[in-house]
Amino acid sequence: MSLDQIVKNVKNKKSYQVRLEALKKLSKLDNQIADDIILKLAQTDRVFIVKEAAFRLAESKGLSKGGKPLMLGKKDTGYKMGDFKKAAQLIRRRKKMNKFDLELFKTAFKDKNAEMYDVMQYDKGGNFDAWLEEIFNNASKK
Repeated sequence: MSLDQIVKNVKNKKSYQVRLEALKKLSKLDNQIADDIILKLAQTDRVFIVKEAAFRLAESKGLSKGGKPLMLGKKDTGYKMGDFKKAAQLIRRRKKMNKFDLELFKTAFKDKNAEMYDVMQYDKGGNFDAWLEEIFNNASKK
């Protein structure tokens, strides 16, 4: 796989699995571009498993930011409850959904904000579908 393809995969905000796989490929490269990408993922990825893997890789390679060691920090998706409420309200309104339809809601959510969908799909794991229903039910019908 070419470096260009790896970079493209790292930027794929629709699938944390694709980013993890790209990170594995980056671990085999020894150049400044790969190191910069690893550092960026370690600092900014919203999916904790990707961020942590990049952090561990940066640590093992002795990478630092401005001469200072990286800090992993707490698990944080970067989203607030209001972000989900707004997304659910918009979907509910645009799809004219009075009753919860899991597949329709999932498709609309993924279309509206693929990155948020990906982050929360990882974060909620097996409870993702129930969480989506809860978000839908808590969204105002206005």
